[in-house]
Amino acid sequence: MSALDLTLGITEVARGAPKAYAPKPPASSPANRVAVLVAHGMGQQVPYETIDGVVQALVRDVEASRADITSAVIRTVRMGAQNLDELEPELVRAEFEIAEENGNRHEVHVYEAYWAPLTEGKITAAEVVKFLFDAGWNGIKNTEGKTYQRWMFGRERNFELRTERLVAAFVGIMALLASLVFINAVAAAAAASHAIGTARPFPTGTLLVQLTWDFVIVDIAAALIAAGVFGFGNASSPAVRRLGWVVIFLGAFMIVLGAIFMAGHLAGVALSAHMVPRDGWERIVTCFPLAVLALWAVEFWATLKARALLVQYVGDVAAYIAAHTVSKFWAAGGL
Repeated sequence: MSALDLTLGITEVARGAPKAYAPKPPASSPANRVAVLVAHGMGQQVPYETIDGVVQALVRDVEASRADITSAVIRTVRMGAQNLDELEPELVRAEFEIAEENGNRHEVHVYEAYWAPLTEGKITAAEVVKFLFDAGWNGIKNTEGKTYQRWMFGRERNFELRTERLVAAFVGIMALLASLVFINAVAAAAAASHAIGTARPFPTGTLLVQLTWDFVIVDIAAALIAAGVFGFGNASSPAVRRLGWVVIFLGAFMIVLGAIFMAGHLAGVALSAHMVPRDGWERIVTCFPLAVLALWAVEFWATLKARALLVQYVGDVAAYIAAHTVSKFWAAGGL
């Protein structure tokens, strides 16, 4: 069998489609059955992609040992452990059979399992932000050793840390994270103020003009980061990719700058007021209230998306690390 010759036992994977099963491989002794469980978590895996990759690797290894192997099939099965027939959940597995030169036969079943659903939704946005700040601070503290160790090629080896560059990177990332948290808080406060309908909605007058300009700066910065990642980042030329990093750094710096201006405007610092265009920008904000409302609505939508992404992706990591730490704590004797 070729390593790429896999038969999909289910002809349709759409919900509600009728299932068609490939013929089951020849029966073998239960003593020769082997199950391979592949566990993975985060990521947007294509259905059956992980099973397929593992089976491809196993097939190549078996063929190299000159053993015979049947065509692998992917099928939907019920384990029968609960004896509940139709109520038992279905599992997807790959099946193939190996026949060794000495006559031994092995029926191999490959399953995949995810841990991410177990942690999804267990962490709040505040806990995610705390996790990121703690990670940044721990990174800064770990640069004090000047080196780090890795076990490679039969022994432990020391590698030199570029301490100054790493500290600057961690500080910059933490400043960017703090800026995003502050900007999101301002947008959420404005949305809540108008939704509640207070007597003095936030923001109004001169503060509205100033904060709207700050959000324009943040939007330009976000566009620069997107251009650096999706535009320059896909270029084949190393020089163009380096230019993309410059654009990304410029966008990140502008976000931090926008947060600083925003804090200055809220605090009434006179220097921050000079960073806003004069009469022309105030007329635009005054004459086009619907455009300003749309801009603030976009900012609020962006805060919700950013929160959802943090909780969905970074939150999975934070929950996994927390659960792993607790399990090690109890394994060591707990309290």
